[in-house]
Amino acid sequence: SELEFACQSVQQPFLTPRRVVTTSMTSAVQSSATTTKMVCKLLDLENKNREFLQGDTNIFIYLEESAIEQEIEIRIYLKVQCPDSSYCESRRIESQDYEEAYKEYYKPFSIGTFLIVPSWHKDSSQIKNTSSIPLYLNPGLAFGTGHHETTHLMLNRMAQIDLAGKNILDMGAGSGILSIAAGLLGAKNVVSIDIDKNAVSATNANLRENDFENETKFTVLEGSFECEEVLIPNYDLVLANITFAVLSNNIQYLQQIHSKRFLFSGLLKEKEKAVIHLFTKLGGSSEYLNYRNDWLLVDWIRK
Repeated sequence: SELEFACQSVQQPFLTPRRVVTTSMTSAVQSSATTTKMVCKLLDLENKNREFLQGDTNIFIYLEESAIEQEIEIRIYLKVQCPDSSYCESRRIESQDYEEAYKEYYKPFSIGTFLIVPSWHKDSSQIKNTSSIPLYLNPGLAFGTGHHETTHLMLNRMAQIDLAGKNILDMGAGSGILSIAAGLLGAKNVVSIDIDKNAVSATNANLRENDFENETKFTVLEGSFECEEVLIPNYDLVLANITFAVLSNNIQYLQQIHSKRFLFSGLLKEKEKAVIHLFTKLGGSSEYLNYRNDWLLVDWIRK
């Protein structure tokens, strides 16, 4: 798999040339969480921008051309932690948008029923010959490329649930990947909410890239758990690929949502007991649990 990081300052159009540092580590080396924290610390990334790594992951790190010290720190880390199971190379790239730079490495891939297709690959022969459901995506700066374990867990479980004619709430929509999947699976209404305006823009753009056989109504909003669009309507299913900390801090709002079913991920497997204890405040019990590497999915049913 592949993952990208960029300095905060590089999340704007490139005004000067940059270097991309490419590293690769096998699953035998340092834990994914530790490696991710190292990269985030070096690049001064906030928690909301973190995606955790899995084994055999290529990491593309975009740096200012003058950020030699950061590159040296990365190389030292690799030499110390995994000298025989990693590599690191650096090359100069010309001025361009970061949002355009990552397209070189983002290729179509399958997640269960779905084939995740970068929108710029729409016309490829791989798409025309697939029996999977194509889901077109350009994540931009929003979370939700589809590579993360939690997205795999959510999409695979969604495909096992009959969503035809259902009302869906997608909390923390990111790129809109789960909202799009709900529409492709036949949902009647999908409300997508995120606190990040980049996510709202990405979701709207990605919805336009996809073709829905059913007349799904989509509503995309910038907001959080306390929005009336979250608390007032009735939903058949709530999707929440959100961290435990955020869910815990907003449990009082989750309790007020009018839905008998919640699909949660964004949760570390090591926190399973705390997760289940938290969700008991919603009433009901877990219908289904699933795991992918260090991550947990909970299908929660209210009685």
